[in-house]
Order: sequence, then structure tokens, then C-alpha cells
Amino acid sequence: MPELLDFWDWGLRMRLNKVLLSNFRNFKKESFDFQHTTIILADNTHGKTNLLEAIFYLSTGKSFRAENEIDVINYDKDFASIEGEVENTEGKEKLRVFISGQEHQRKQLRVNGINRMISNFSGRFRSVIFTPENFNILQGSPEIRRRYLDNILIQIDREYVRNLSQYRKVVYQRNRLLESIRERKSKENELDYWNEKLLELGRFIQERRFQLISFLNDELLKYSFLYRSKKQITLVYKNNLVSEERLFSHAQKEIAAGLTLIGPHRDEMLVFLDGKKIESFGSRGEQRLGILSLSLSAIDFIEYCVKERPILLLDDIFSELDSYHKSSVQDILEKQQSIITTTEWENGVSKKVQIIEL
Repeated sequence: MPELLDFWDWGLRMRLNKVLLSNFRNFKKESFDFQHTTIILADNTHGKTNLLEAIFYLSTGKSFRAENEIDVINYDKDFASIEGEVENTEGKEKLRVFISGQEHQRKQLRVNGINRMISNFSGRFRSVIFTPENFNILQGSPEIRRRYLDNILIQIDREYVRNLSQYRKVVYQRNRLLESIRERKSKENELDYWNEKLLELGRFIQERRFQLISFLNDELLKYSFLYRSKKQITLVYKNNLVSEERLFSHAQKEIAAGLTLIGPHRDEMLVFLDGKKIESFGSRGEQRLGILSLSLSAIDFIEYCVKERPILLLDDIFSELDSYHKSSVQDILEKQQSIITTTEWENGVSKKVQIIEL
């Protein structure tokens, strides 16, 4: 296990008590109360995943699936709102995400009625989500895997939130300058300032990602029991190393392309099952268990950093599991507040549950 920095000096008991939705996707105005284990029961297309999406918004201030945030607004409305009442060691807090359909005012994040930047909003309520859409983590582009890592880190490290935001701005400004140099409108020495910022912020981001992946690999060892044959998930971090030497050696290529080719925005994370790429050689069931293993390891990471377990959100987890794996999930549910969606519910999977029918 790597020596992680002390990101936070205050622990939180994560609990979600209530969520109020207004004009969010298919919910015009709905209120939900949650207990330690809650089952969201409904047929497909009735909004189960939408509810989990809204809960995850309260953790990161962002959707885990919408490409454009205005997509979450109910089709005949001009705004959407998510309000949540969460509980921690300091008492209760009220979180609110307001998404506007108007261009000049896209989103507001509030804590107890006070507007907050995303760096001061993320992490007040922490959750880890498993959803069938997570298959994109294995099968999709490297950008999706980078976003997966970032969604974990922004919940436990406010400095990471700020530096990640600044890094993206640096890459944008540096790309514009590279284009200008290519068109002979600017000089190469103007890159010096942006190179320095790229190095500073890029090294920070890659260090944090390396710590996270190292921790996940240690934790993934203990979740091999999810596979009957005790197969092992392993992560490989292929960082696009940001260094002065690489910036110098790639300078002419970057000018020709008008793009920043070095840095964490081009990192990759590979997922292996017993030494083979899981997206190519793993069955659908093995991939599902791999994503579940990643989710549980992410919970362990957050708990290690903040000394409290985050909430577990499971979307349609039971649909492709046999009795052996359902029993394994039952043990997992008891360790933290868990909210699970399903189209069918079998008694006995967990003893004490709250059932919400949509």
C-alpha cells in the first residue's frame, strides 16, 4: 500500500437521509427517504438509474453519464434541481444542485443555502456507483477511464479538484499558443510560462492517480472471491509522463499539431484479468464482476482517506448474478449505506431492507 497523503483532517459519517427532485429527467417533483439498505424497484425506463444519477450529482457536482448537463432537465422545463439532506459527524447538511437551461447561468452548487465552488462542494457527501454503463470503463476510450479515476479523487481531495480544473485551462491556453506559433503569430519562448504550469500541475495529478491505482491494486486482491475460480483483477497505469525532457523532445511535434501531446490528459489505465485484457478476453459476466471489484476497492480507498465508508450505489446489480454472487453482494450491502435498483426483488438477499417502488 502506498503512503497516501493526509488529504483530510476531519472524518465524516456518510448517510443520505432524503432527496428531493424537481424537473430532473423523468421526475417532475418527487421526494425520497432512505434507510441503511434501500431497494429501488421498478421496470426498465421508469427512472431507476436517473435517481442514482441524481444522488451521484450530490457527491461530485456532475453527472456520470450526461454529455451535456442540460440533458438532465425535464423536456418541457427550463431548470432541474436536486436537493439532498446528508448526515455526518458535524451534523446535517443540505446540498443543492441547480441546473439552468439558460446559457448565462448553467449550474449552481449550494451547501446549506450558500453558493459554493465545485472544489468546496465535492466530497461533502461521498458515494461510489456501479452501473451497467460502467462497462464503458473497460470498453470505452481512455478519457472515460481517466474520468473514473478523477471522480474518485475529487471526493477526497479538494486540492486535486482545483489543480485538475487549472490543468485543463492550462492545456486549453497552451493549445491556442501552439496554434499561434505554428501560424508564426507567436514565438516559441512564450511557451515557457505554460510549460512550467503544465509540469507543476501535471506532476501533481499523475502522483495522485498513481497513489490511487496502487491502492486499488492492493485492495483488488481481496475481492478475487467474487470469481469462483479466484481470478485476479489488475490495473496498469500508463502515465503520459510530463517532464522537461519530454516537452523539449516533443516541442516541434506539438507545434505542428497545435496540440499538447504530453501530460495526464493523455494517461491510460489498462484492466487485466489473470494477465489478459479484460475487455478483449473477459466474458460479460467476468467484466461485470471486474467493475464491481473496482467499485468496492474505490470504497475502501475513500474510507482509508476519510475514515468513513461512502455510500454504495448499485444499478441493476442482480440481473446477471447467480445465487453464489447474490449471497456475496448481500455481505457487501451491510458494510455501508447501500441503495440498489432492480426490476425484480427476491426475499432473502438481504434481511432488513426498505423498498421504494417507482
